[in-house]
Amino acid sequence: MDKKFTVFLGDVARDEYYTAEKFPRLGDKVIVRQQETYYGGMIANAACVFAGYGGDIKFSFALNPRDKDLCDELETHGIDTSLVRYDEVLPDSKCIIVLSDDTHTVLIVTMSDHKLKLTREIIDEIAKAETIYSNPFEIKRLECVGEDVSPADIVKQWADAGVKIVCDMDVDTVDEEYEPILKYMDTLFMNDVGFEALTEHTNGNAVQSLLDAGVKTVVVTLAERGCEIYTEGKKYAVPAVLTDIVDVTGAGDTFNSTFTFARDLLGDVEDAAVFATYAASRSIMEMGARAGNKTIEEVLEYMEEKGGPADKFRKLFNK
Repeated sequence: MDKKFTVFLGDVARDEYYTAEKFPRLGDKVIVRQQETYYGGMIANAACVFAGYGGDIKFSFALNPRDKDLCDELETHGIDTSLVRYDEVLPDSKCIIVLSDDTHTVLIVTMSDHKLKLTREIIDEIAKAETIYSNPFEIKRLECVGEDVSPADIVKQWADAGVKIVCDMDVDTVDEEYEPILKYMDTLFMNDVGFEALTEHTNGNAVQSLLDAGVKTVVVTLAERGCEIYTEGKKYAVPAVLTDIVDVTGAGDTFNSTFTFARDLLGDVEDAAVFATYAASRSIMEMGARAGNKTIEEVLEYMEEKGGPADKFRKLFNK
């Protein structure tokens, strides 16, 4: 079976932006100024980044039919949304993003009992992919409509079919709910917040605990301190590429998706991390979570401007 497409499984949303002089503490009352609304969603952002590089993508999620325009927008990027299931009981898919103090705070609208219900047909189609890009929060909520199967059962089906499963932990941390699915993970991304929480949870043994659980590659993004990549017995450190910050929303999605694309194409985690670092740095110079939607050449031009190894990467991508 020729597996060339990548499935992005997870959220797409409307991002409502507000600015504030400071983010409120509990009990505070502050004035916020409404800004533009952008298309967003962690997984959708990552899908758009991947599509910009020419990747073959299918997007899967469950949405209220009112939000079909979110999928229509993804289609304009060349992303196939035929694996989306519509359900009228679901809430509107949106995020409230407050920009303050050179950072952003994201409020995600959802329901407490919200499950990610997919049909058997969708689950079986996803099993034909080369790679699945998602996050553990979505995966642990997976259900198959009309069948009594666990999230781990569904993920096992995909892994047994030879699909590489790549997940973005973001600020979340690993707990008992994640343990049944970790052994099926090829790559796990964490940012500094999630990594710090896991370090406390594992008494300083965060990375090894994930590798011992079966994760093959652990990538930790550290904002202005760059990133670290861990595989069994090896560690790589890549410095950040500093630039003027306009909006950091989606920078992590840009890095993770770019790393996934470059690693699959080039076969080297360190090269993938370097290219992804430049892509993420370029993305924070513009507003909106989709600012990372660039071509390979646009990232290479930025790399050249910053004095990076653009010639090396042009040769790698042209092989």
